[in-house]
Amino acid sequence: MNLESLVFYALVSCGLGGPAIGQSAGAGWTVTRIDLDVHVQPDEQRLEYEGRVHLRLDHTERSSGPTLYLNVRRNVEGDPVLRFTEVECDGAEADWGGLPNDKTDMANIRFEKGKSRGDEVDVRLRAASVGLASHLIVHEQMAIASWASAWLPFTQGDPTAPVSFTAEIAKVPGRTRLHLPPTWIGIVDGTLQERSQTASETVEIWETPEGVARGFAAGPYKVVTERVDGREVRVYMQSEDRPLSPSHLARLIAKSMAAQEARLGPFPSPSYSVVERPSLLPAQTWYASSQQTFIIADARAFDHDHGNLPLWGHEMAHGWWGNTVASRGPGSKWCGESLAQLGALIAIESLEGPAALQEFLGYSRSGTSAGQSASGYFRLLRLGRDEPLAQMGGDGVTHELSDSKGVWVYHMLRQIVGDDVFFGVLREVIAARTVTVADMRQRFVEAAPEHDLKTFFAQWLDRTGAPIFDHDWFARADGSGLTLTLTQVQEGTPFLLALDVEVELADGDQILETLQVRERTQSFVIETPARPERLRLDPDSKLLTWRPGYGPRPGDEITDKLTAPAEVLAAVVGTYRVRGLESDVTLFLRDGSLYLQISGEIAMRLIYQGGAVFRFDKPGEPSFAEFDLGDSPASLLTVKIGAREVLADRE
Repeated sequence: MNLESLVFYALVSCGLGGPAIGQSAGAGWTVTRIDLDVHVQPDEQRLEYEGRVHLRLDHTERSSGPTLYLNVRRNVEGDPVLRFTEVECDGAEADWGGLPNDKTDMANIRFEKGKSRGDEVDVRLRAASVGLASHLIVHEQMAIASWASAWLPFTQGDPTAPVSFTAEIAKVPGRTRLHLPPTWIGIVDGTLQERSQTASETVEIWETPEGVARGFAAGPYKVVTERVDGREVRVYMQSEDRPLSPSHLARLIAKSMAAQEARLGPFPSPSYSVVERPSLLPAQTWYASSQQTFIIADARAFDHDHGNLPLWGHEMAHGWWGNTVASRGPGSKWCGESLAQLGALIAIESLEGPAALQEFLGYSRSGTSAGQSASGYFRLLRLGRDEPLAQMGGDGVTHELSDSKGVWVYHMLRQIVGDDVFFGVLREVIAARTVTVADMRQRFVEAAPEHDLKTFFAQWLDRTGAPIFDHDWFARADGSGLTLTLTQVQEGTPFLLALDVEVELADGDQILETLQVRERTQSFVIETPARPERLRLDPDSKLLTWRPGYGPRPGDEITDKLTAPAEVLAAVVGTYRVRGLESDVTLFLRDGSLYLQISGEIAMRLIYQGGAVFRFDKPGEPSFAEFDLGDSPASLLTVKIGAREVLADRE
């Protein structure tokens, strides 16, 4: 059998909570500065660096010395991708080596007499990459070292807690000297101090300030820079054959930044950049990765004549929500990821207008996950994947929930309290630099006491679901009004809502009434100056309620579920290695259903559509696998990425 085609979109955001490695005797130290010389060697697909790490004992009274950890990624062979190669510290013994069965490398520095609180030490070290990994790669087309890969050393601060890696731990100032091929250009989170070029190499010196987690990207780029109110916006592209020129794209991003700054205050960094990543770069299955002061995006993200404004608006907003403000506790994604998605709404509203905003809230658009919309949320609801926003965890499904229902809650809240209160509270949160769901709720309740926000938050954050209305109406015989009956058919307690109703009259005029919905079934009388002819609920999309355009109504029987023939399932089960990407695509059976897994990402169930078509059972853009049953078993898989095709062989 020939597996005709498989289209996939891996929309991955860098969010990392760990590894949990256990407690270490080298805990209690804070990394205060890291200065590195980084050598990028595309011909050898290798990254090497040497430098100095400055540490201070802050979290315990005594210590025999620090333990440094490195790397939270595995390469395509399954081994740690980054290793210490040399570690030295004056007056101490040092040893290094990976932890068994883990992705992380470890170096122990031990002093014979130990150290006391407040003591500081300098550690000299070298490290090198081995192979290619997601978010840490050196290739002839590009080099990437994301902060989320923990390519810089980190420590265990709290001696009573397991070792874990977070954005806060990664925020260490210092200098990065990049040694690149002579035709390459780099970008590091921070400020470029100097660039020099010889026939053999380009050298760039970057300074990363306090409060920024450091990553870098480099490649044979052309860079376009636009200045907006003294701030630089840069676009790094390898090809100018795009619907929008780099200069046009830079101006679009600058306008998006200005719109968000007008509401949230100054952007936390003096610059912002977008960097193109070639689509077929090995081991990279993600679509976009947000760094602290720039975003790396797949080349497909630049292929939209609308400019892909939501993507840039969202990722830029992480400069406030995630990079500046740390959200903590249960449901923390609603205080981070959902607010980043609010950045996309602000950009669309400001640059494209209310109609474009309404369309995006309902259905998203090309270049951005279709799951990040009302229609995407109701799909989650139909699949039984909804959960209370205030209790969300950190998996991929809650990412979609944050960007769909989560941002809708902010959109509805803004309609209730008005822009002055809404953005005033958000600016207070930015100034505080940390937030929990409980804190966010309390701030809004106190800022708008005239509104019943406790009830609003209880029904939108503490429970699942959204209103689903059945409605019926009839006009009076004399045409002077109508009676409307509304019934909420969703499970659970009925929602308490202010619902706008638009009535179109026979004379062409329209009237708008706001109804206070308080019961499961409720009737309303609306007076009209002329005979009513048509009626619309929530015409301006102020509320997250089900509409027929969002797909089958949750709870109704879905009739497109079919059972795939056993010979179809059996023919395609197996593991395929994608040529060039060096990534595995695995098709396997579990409980009678076919699942697909790409390079260790979350497995996705395939829903049979009849004939030879399967659909991914996952939030996001629809993806299809078409099977030609003329030959069995499948020996070859063709992976389509945009208009490009690559082959995968059955292993």
